[in-house]
Amino acid sequence: MEKNPFTFSASNKRVVVNNERPSYVYYGAALVFLASLNFYNKRFFRKDGNMLNMVAFAAASAPASYSYSSFILSSPEIEAGLINNERESKH
Repeated sequence: MEKNPFTFSASNKRVVVNNERPSYVYYGAALVFLASLNFYNKRFFRKDGNMLNMVAFAAASAPASYSYSSFILSSPEIEAGLINNERESKH
């Protein structure tokens, strides 16, 4: 059997402690977001100049960039611990 990767709180055995999302996930999300806006600007916005489409793309690209970055740069154990703590705080 594998060793448990989590450290639990002494007061509540269901809460994971010392489990934070790494800061480079946010930097990666910003990098992906800016790269996607740059790509959109070069590929579409220069041709049609439609600002409404640019704003809609930016609004849809922000959560997608964060999701990609979180999936690639974070570990499943960290995400599971964060989800566990979120669910535990609701009870």
